[in-house]
Amino acid sequence: MFESRGLRRFLRNRLAVVGVLMVFLVVLIAIFAPWIAPFDPLKQNYDELLQCPSRQHLMGTDALGRDFFSRVIYGSRYALMIGVAVVLLELAIGASLGFIAGYFGGIWGSVIMRLVDMVLSIPTLVLAMAIAGAFGGGLW
Repeated sequence: MFESRGLRRFLRNRLAVVGVLMVFLVVLIAIFAPWIAPFDPLKQNYDELLQCPSRQHLMGTDALGRDFFSRVIYGSRYALMIGVAVVLLELAIGASLGFIAGYFGGIWGSVIMRLVDMVLSIPTLVLAMAIAGAFGGGLW
């Protein structure tokens, strides 16, 4: 059934298979979050503030009584959506610049390459700190 040499090689690599299964599991959890999460992640319950992990609240509750487990499950949805959006945006920008450099070539290709080199020379952590400082530390 699996005639591809690359696929057979991939399936023999246990770490790669486990990694793909973990990503697949996170995607499934994010898709089916409304049916998996036991509580509404935004509902505040002042009777259960700062609860320790228990059978009812698998990861405990926060200072507003919200269930951590439900919040993590719903949070995975936002994390995956943001990740996919960033990848699509970068794909559009990179493909556009690549098309311009490939079609026009010459000086345009060199200018685009130098711009890309300048962007890649900025350390990622410093850039993240600058963005967090400019927009604030919170998500919203």
